[in-house]
Amino acid sequence: MKTVMSHRTNRRRFLQTSARSSIGVLVTGSLPAREAKEVNETGRAPKPASGSSGSPAIPASSGVAKKFWIDPSIAAWPPGPIRKVHIEYHTSRHMPKLGERFNAEEFGDRLLEAHVTGATVFAKDMYGYCYYPSSLGPMHPGLSFDILGAQVAALRKRKIQVLAYYMTTLNPQLAERHPEWLNAPKSDKTSPTDREYNPWEWSFSLAQDDFVKEELARLKELVSRYELDGVWLDGIGFDALSTFFLKRVREVIKGTRPACLVCPQNQGGAYGLAERAPFVDYSSQEALFTDAAHYGYNYFPTVIRYARGYGIPFHGCTVIFKDFWADFGGLKSPAQMQTEVAAFVSQGARADGCLQVAWPHPLASGSSACCCSFAGLGDDGLQEVAKTLRLP
Repeated sequence: MKTVMSHRTNRRRFLQTSARSSIGVLVTGSLPAREAKEVNETGRAPKPASGSSGSPAIPASSGVAKKFWIDPSIAAWPPGPIRKVHIEYHTSRHMPKLGERFNAEEFGDRLLEAHVTGATVFAKDMYGYCYYPSSLGPMHPGLSFDILGAQVAALRKRKIQVLAYYMTTLNPQLAERHPEWLNAPKSDKTSPTDREYNPWEWSFSLAQDDFVKEELARLKELVSRYELDGVWLDGIGFDALSTFFLKRVREVIKGTRPACLVCPQNQGGAYGLAERAPFVDYSSQEALFTDAAHYGYNYFPTVIRYARGYGIPFHGCTVIFKDFWADFGGLKSPAQMQTEVAAFVSQGARADGCLQVAWPHPLASGSSACCCSFAGLGDDGLQEVAKTLRLP
């Protein structure tokens, strides 16, 4: 049977036939605010402008359209940094003279130019070293000053929210002193050097209360000493012991600085988030799209679809490396980084770019410009990625 169309279907006529269906509600997200309101309230498309002929004229928008596309639960998320950079520099004891030419003012100005609203800086790494003078743990032997304090002061001065990275369950130098606290017994074939180069192979057991008390005491010292907006926690799992540990961590942090956010990473990566959610202010979900072995392009959309339903703000966290973390041999293009950040935002998450650096590096040797070109995820930042992350 032959069907003759007397006119071309346009947006208004389509809405007239679909306004009472769910598809009509979805389409109105692209209408100007006045038209969208009329369709939602009356179920009818707006009347054509007077004096028009043929297809009705579309009046100019009178303002910003209503954000129909935002899920109400996501729109109700607590405020926090929208564009954030996550700076990591795990450093073994074999690297001397860290940050000897570090310039805090340059560091802060560069992040400000990159339009970030938040940054994570280092407090304690996976080797167990602190980046500030702690009474409860060793400061990195190659560091001669309080680099954490300098970074916190520079960011607060520029009204950039500042979080401190803190590794909980990896600590090779502590493992040498307390092997009985480890999840697996110490191997006689493993040298201290091997342990320090592969710290993730030996993790501490959260069932060891002496270890937990030591970590809680160090966290209390950290939060009481520095004016932090949050603590970014690494190394916490998803089982019952981890959840109970997270609860105790939250009690210590909130008891010391009530406004300080508790931010354990990757909380959307395992079921049981309903039990952990009361102890989480927000979480960064690691997702390296080009790393097919561990993540891939389907990973983040799947995980965030589950995670975003619990009222917790999530950041999508990616990195400039093509493969896994610390793949210093491969860099993504600016276009790839923009694609990944756009994927985060389109799925209802916020953007968190991770910068991992190896010493010696401009962050350590004096020029902190590298921190923020990638960090910014902003107007000019991504254009400088390749040149600013070259190691000397």
